Amino acid sequence: VTAGQSPLVRSIACTDDDATKCTVGTDGCDLIACDLASGASTLMCASHSGELWGLAHSPSTPGLFATASYDRMVRLWNAETRRPCQVRNLLWPAQCCAFSPNGKHLAVGSAEGELLVVDIDANMADVSLEEFPVEQNPGGPPGSVGGGRKLRKEQLSDMKFSPDGAFLAVAS
Repeated sequence: VTAGQSPLVRSIACTDDDATKCTVGTDGCDLIACDLASGASTLMCASHSGELWGLAHSPSTPGLFATASYDRMVRLWNAETRRPCQVRNLLWPAQCCAFSPNGKHLAVGSAEGELLVVDIDANMADVSLEEFPVEQNPGGPPGSVGGGRKLRKEQLSDMKFSPDGAFLAVAS
């Protein structure tokens, strides 16, 4: 964080195992670890070259989290080492991301309406979205979308998996 400047928060994610610990992503590409109980914050690293909008903690692997940015990259991070352990280049600026409940998949949404789901254990390889039914038109029939397909004309602003991991809700 640059001295004398207050960064704008673009994303925030609390860990599932301790709601007093969270990670914040800023418009200046910084990742900041926060302890809400003590008020302490620590600059983890400058993570991307574009605004960091997507941030999610793994529900199954403590210390693993994902970031998604306008620099067209999604990264998996090891919180202890403060280094990325996997990086995936994208064809579009990333807006949001979410882990599946079992932590095996990461969904990434774009500022251009694209959706991609990757397999964490397979070095972030594309996953067919047929196993995650996505309703494309409210009230219409559910449709399955191939990896990296366009869902909307506008940005995908948030996404969450259902508790059982069978569905992926996408907001635009």
